[in-house]
Amino acid sequence: MRHLKWLIGFLVLGVMLQACPQRPPAGAPPQRRVTLTRVVRIPVRVLTADTSRAALRENPGVLTLTAGAADELPQGPTGFEVLAGGSFVITDPLERRLVFYDSLGNFLRELRTGFAAATLARRPNDELEVSEATSGNFYALDQTGQFRQVADSLRRLSGQAQDQARRLNSQRGFIVRAGALGGGADTLVIDFDGAGGAQMVSLQSFGQEARGDTYVALEITSGASEAVAVQKRIRRYAADGTWLVEITDLPLDYFVTPEQEFRVRNGVVYQLLPRQNEVLINIWDTN
Repeated sequence: MRHLKWLIGFLVLGVMLQACPQRPPAGAPPQRRVTLTRVVRIPVRVLTADTSRAALRENPGVLTLTAGAADELPQGPTGFEVLAGGSFVITDPLERRLVFYDSLGNFLRELRTGFAAATLARRPNDELEVSEATSGNFYALDQTGQFRQVADSLRRLSGQAQDQARRLNSQRGFIVRAGALGGGADTLVIDFDGAGGAQMVSLQSFGQEARGDTYVALEITSGASEAVAVQKRIRRYAADGTWLVEITDLPLDYFVTPEQEFRVRNGVVYQLLPRQNEVLINIWDTN
């Protein structure tokens, strides 16, 4: 019954949005387009039957991948988080550990988890939340390196927030934002002009900062040829709905598909891009 009420509510809201666009004016161009600021490169090792444990221990800053097979997808890092000062922590599920790097990608330390970690999130009090790939359980990691299982998962909460993103058609969608400008929820309309036959096929809200700025990822397909070309764009909207920034140079050549593709911290957007020969952290400064 609750799901039915949500569905009816979204349908009514969709009709209202079609008939009455929200501020700012529909189709208003971004104030600025941002290109890639810098790239952090992390070395990787493709595991084989001949890889020894000693070889893995010799280079703890190297992440691990599997090459995959005809009936098996490649495996490797799927989650990351940005810490204080722009340092990173990346999951290494094949080695059952978390690996910490400074802002330039230099290895700092590793932490053995005892399970294959899939995703990471920052919790209050400088704790990390870690999800286990196989069980779906969530654990909080404190500053002493101790894990405890938690039920109030930030990932579940963020997933519920992301569920408020809805695509109405190939040129319009909306995001219900919680607490924008310190008030209650409001609706952010996302318009896509569809030039050259391009269509918006998905819409995701992946970050909202304390001041109310919202970061949105749009997946775009081109209608210009028979071959379907998929692109992604990131937009930053102010709390009042102004379209501030757009990023269009997003690489999508993933060897391992991450569960956490993007992070945003203080106006800086980070992308986790696992490739076969290295893991990249792509960085765009939208400030």
